[in-house]
Amino acid sequence: MPRPRILLGGAPEDSGAFSTLEQLNALLAVLRQHNVTSIDTAALYPSASSGRSESPLGEARAAGLLTDFAIDTKIGNKDMGFDTSNGKSHKFMYDKPSMHDAVKMLAWECENGEGTVKGVDEGDATITPLGEASLRWLYYHSALNEYDGMILRVHSVGMIVANGKAIGRGPLPEGLVVAFDTVRDMVKKDAPIF
Repeated sequence: MPRPRILLGGAPEDSGAFSTLEQLNALLAVLRQHNVTSIDTAALYPSASSGRSESPLGEARAAGLLTDFAIDTKIGNKDMGFDTSNGKSHKFMYDKPSMHDAVKMLAWECENGEGTVKGVDEGDATITPLGEASLRWLYYHSALNEYDGMILRVHSVGMIVANGKAIGRGPLPEGLVVAFDTVRDMVKKDAPIF
């Protein structure tokens, strides 16, 4: 079955990730190792120093380092966070008791139910069991296909490695797939369909 593409969303927040071409080349090697061949960026990334991801990517492209990467860039939109119009609409759509109950149920199933998962600890990056299961469900069990993409927003290069390890563990045990289906049915009446 065709799988969705995995994209790096923006730039890692750690300050050294894009400081030099050598550091960027090392980051690109990690991305390749984990089958991430697309970078979705904008002038607002990384949030700590907006625009810092654009210049090094341009330099890397000029140096021929990005020949096997798709780069998608766009004009920045600072309308992010719960206090913005986008944030308020998402809060209205998803901040509901059924959603909170669903997350609690899934977290319990991931750690205690049939087919538990461990999560990933990669130095400065930790993915909870629920986070791992969610990545694996999206990649292996959702309706996403090769025309879709999973955008991973990470805080460090270690998080790229942790995400890659989580997805690399393969499809979920059947008990967790059933748990995700159960949760989908629990929230269906409250969840908008896009």
